[in-house]
Amino acid sequence: MIRVKASIDDAGGRAFLVDLGEDLVNRHALNKVLAQQLANELKKHWKAKNATPNKLGGKRTNFWATAAGNTTIDEVTDEGATVKVGGDSGQNIRIHLFGGTIKPKVAKFLTIPLVAEAHGLAARSYERETGRKLFAVVRESGGFLFERNAKGADRSTLGDREARVKGRKNAIALKERTPLRPVYLLRKRATIDKDLDAIPKEADLAAALEKRANAWFSRQQRRKGGLA
Repeated sequence: MIRVKASIDDAGGRAFLVDLGEDLVNRHALNKVLAQQLANELKKHWKAKNATPNKLGGKRTNFWATAAGNTTIDEVTDEGATVKVGGDSGQNIRIHLFGGTIKPKVAKFLTIPLVAEAHGLAARSYERETGRKLFAVVRESGGFLFERNAKGADRSTLGDREARVKGRKNAIALKERTPLRPVYLLRKRATIDKDLDAIPKEADLAAALEKRANAWFSRQQRRKGGLA
């Protein structure tokens, strides 16, 4: 009976230790099978997460589906195997798995969407697609990008977003029916909380790998006995 145990190193990396007992198997072939199973489990989990609509609404970024599509087997040897999440998805998954702070790479501020139409769009793309001009009201640590809007500011949306931001130094009071609407929140950094559901639970992954390993081993034994 093959046993699989999940482990986490000091840096938070996930690994799965396979106990073969006294069984003699083709380790390279088994490791390849287990790597494929791990990749499939991650893909299934992320595709399920992708099916949940974002709270803001608007254009879907398909963040989790993209991560699933970028998940592949990186390396297989007699000693083990590695599953890789390629492209930008690797770093994106890491920030959700461990949490952390995001800072702008080129621009001075991050642009955090406040309205559904802006979700998944950079500010310039929003202007191009909507034909609406944005203008900034900025203070030292941040501010807002506004657009002229005949319906006025959505005070509930602005207030809800500001309530999540530590401090309130950049809050701008807008009178009801003012023909301006905040579209993006500008920040020099944003904190991403650790997502406890970023990957399946280690115990569930270990159980899936153990089941696949034992099924594979049973097939090998049947083949050796001429019972394919």
